[in-house]
Amino acid sequence: MELGPGIVPTFLYYFVGGTLIAALVASQGIVEVSNPVQIGLPFGLFAGLVGTYFNRSELWTVPYTNKKAFTEKLATVLTDLGYQETSTVEGYTVYARSQLNQITTGKVLVQLEECSAAIIARASTIRTLKQQLE
Repeated sequence: MELGPGIVPTFLYYFVGGTLIAALVASQGIVEVSNPVQIGLPFGLFAGLVGTYFNRSELWTVPYTNKKAFTEKLATVLTDLGYQETSTVEGYTVYARSQLNQITTGKVLVQLEECSAAIIARASTIRTLKQQLE
């Protein structure tokens, strides 16, 4: 299973989008500049960095000693965050939020092994799970 977009594709997506939007706004005369790219590039850099920090896909491997206790705790934490188990794909259990919320948060993929769990999600979701599970 592919991990999803990492740092470089995520940065490029937000950088290009941010640059184009800022340059378009500057070219419409809303901001007084001689070259719209002067506004577009810094804004694109900022958008790329922020987008990468929050939205890149990340893999987190969590060791555990009791599989049943870990599974129950993970299910509780994910339920509290609004996720529900939806399906199983290639050995991963897929957790998702409602269709509208899923656009901004993505899915959480969990693969349980003998002594560890592999969790794939957006970086912001992984940070929240680390706080809740550690």
